[in-house]
Amino acid sequence: MAARMRVGKTVKAKVVSAAPHGIHLAHGDVEILVHVSDVEWGEEISPREYAKIGDELDVRILRFVDREGKSAAGWLPWPTKKKSVSR
Repeated sequence: MAARMRVGKTVKAKVVSAAPHGIHLAHGDVEILVHVSDVEWGEEISPREYAKIGDELDVRILRFVDREGKSAAGWLPWPTKKKSVSR
């Protein structure tokens, strides 16, 4: 799976966890972290409010963080998925 991914490519990935620092996703055997600093949400939304475990999101690959290509950093463009957030 990692061989078909490249920097700049957008892939569908499944949310495996959401934490205050960002969203962890899986695309096949590749783990992807979208850090809160790598999103364009247009407003302050907690990653836990934005994504739930099992959601599928379109993620652009920013860089690979290991030589085997098993771990990557990603970026979520707005509006990949809109959620209404009550305050």
